[in-house]
Amino acid sequence: MTSPGSETASFFMITESCQSYRRAGFRDHETATTGVQMRSALAALAGVVAVLVLGAAVFATFSLIIACLARVNPLTCQVDILRALMLADGHSAFGPRLDFAVLIGSLVVLIAVAARLYPRVVR
Repeated sequence: MTSPGSETASFFMITESCQSYRRAGFRDHETATTGVQMRSALAALAGVVAVLVLGAAVFATFSLIIACLARVNPLTCQVDILRALMLADGHSAFGPRLDFAVLIGSLVVLIAVAARLYPRVVR
């Protein structure tokens, strides 16, 4: 429960903080810690949403490709172990050892492929 007048005190503290940022040379949408100016235009925010949706679609498509090509989908194992770890009555359908083994094995294979392909990209 808040005491009477605490909202007013908070408002004045925020207002004073904003004024001190302006005196220090920061603009309204600029953070004091990094000095990076943020855009708040509607077109920029719509672009951010579009990029996030496209990124999610790429991830989902990538997951489907892996599921079709691999006998064991590492993303399925990841969801399985996360469900077992996060839910109070959760359990792993494949067993935590297999889930971790598939995730670690997939990581090793992907790192090996990336290491092999990277010199070609650099050239």
